[in-house]
Amino acid sequence: MRRRKRRQSRSKRIATLIVLSAIAISLGIATIVSYAGGTFSGTAFVATTLSLMAVFTITAIVLSTPTVKGKIGEARVSRRLKKLAKKNGGQVFDNVIIPGENDKTSQIDHIYVCNYGVFVVETKNYAGRIYGNDNQKYWKQVLAYGHSKNELYNPVKQNITHIIRLKEIIKMDISPISVIVFVKANTDFIESDYVYRISDLKYLLNDMEKTLDDNAVENICTTITEYKLNPVKTDKEHIQEIKQMKQDIDNNICPRCGGELVLRKGTNGSFYGCSNYPKCKFTKKA
Repeated sequence: MRRRKRRQSRSKRIATLIVLSAIAISLGIATIVSYAGGTFSGTAFVATTLSLMAVFTITAIVLSTPTVKGKIGEARVSRRLKKLAKKNGGQVFDNVIIPGENDKTSQIDHIYVCNYGVFVVETKNYAGRIYGNDNQKYWKQVLAYGHSKNELYNPVKQNITHIIRLKEIIKMDISPISVIVFVKANTDFIESDYVYRISDLKYLLNDMEKTLDDNAVENICTTITEYKLNPVKTDKEHIQEIKQMKQDIDNNICPRCGGELVLRKGTNGSFYGCSNYPKCKFTKKA
């Protein structure tokens, strides 16, 4: 308990230090502005100080939102991949929306196409420790020294769907390579060969052999470029689709086929399964 209190106190001290630093910077800039023309203006000092503090506060709030954090994480991964492409050739595509099943779409964070293969990259911006393996449907996120635990859908399984959809539009006999990148989480407790820290991306092509010739790389890049230039749905439409899917699941409607999710009992306990089973095998936790 004492250790946890010390850690909490340390976090509070850091937060206080950040706030005081922002105030100090604001006051310094305000003082400089107030002395413009060689005379001190109290009104300019107060106005500048309040304006700068407002800017710092709004910026901090915006940067702390999950959406912005996610975009920042994706941008960092994109830069690392483009460094690889500059060194080894190929092309990187960001935020590719392609057709899915039942008029749904799939959004792929990054696709790296080169002579070494087609890499389908899913970026995750979770903090804390992540526990899981390839076979589990859900992984566990542990925060606050074990006092907060959350579940996330297995990103390896999520990326399998992306790979299947990508193969459908490429229409070539290739096996895209799945890559899951955690930008800031501790991945030491994940049992998967597909998971990378962002710092490990520079080793992505190590010990790999070239499997695609230049003509194949060009054809694949051309196909993906067409979907980038003429997306089947906009980002806004895709996000709305995801929100609707989550709402359907909450209302016990199958997001895949529109069937009813009914309560069933299995060997591992109760769960909700699609009424159209075995044609549709979607499930959710009870």
